[in-house]
Formats: sequence, structure tokens, C-alpha cells
Amino acid sequence: MNTWNWIEETGERLLQFSPLGVLPDYQRRGHASGLVRASLRAVRAAGEPLLILDGDPAYYGRFGFVRADELGLLPPPECLHDWAFQAAVLDPEATLPQGQVVYSEPFRH
Repeated sequence: MNTWNWIEETGERLLQFSPLGVLPDYQRRGHASGLVRASLRAVRAAGEPLLILDGDPAYYGRFGFVRADELGLLPPPECLHDWAFQAAVLDPEATLPQGQVVYSEPFRH
């Protein structure tokens, strides 16, 4: 699932990827990795400079995700674990948004 969020101070929008889930019987077969890679390709092709998510750094780090706060993106208050709020830079030449991220309505509860 992808959804648009925004930066509180500027209103700049940014795309979030999550949640991602694979039924237990189908895990460890590469389905989730394929979904992540396909999403990164699609978002990059759409011209978005980065993709954010809330997930396990041990898993998503292999796809280039880093702590979002290292890039100047502060997690929304609803984010339960600051360490899990991550971003993948898809265009290293782009000026990346910075500031307090606001989740879209479905993620605010």
C-alpha cells in the first residue's frame, strides 16, 4: 500500500510505502523482497525523490532505507518507534524535503 503524506511546515508531499505483509505460509520465498523492489522501481520511475516507511531496519536496510531523521525527516507522533521510521533516497540529485512528517488520515489512528 502506498499513500501520500506531507511535511507539516511546507505542505510538500511524500510517498509512504507500508504496511507490507505476507501470509506466514508464503514467507521466506522472496515475495516481500519482490514487492519492495518493484515498488522502489515504480516510485523512482514516477520521479519521486524518496520513499518513506515504518518498518524493521534489519529488513528494509538491504533495500537502501535509512533512518529518516538522518535525512531531516521527523517521524509523525503516531509513529511508535522512531528507529523504524525510514526513507530510501531514490534521486540523489534531488533536494529532499525536511521537517515534521504528517501521516495521511488512515495512519493517524
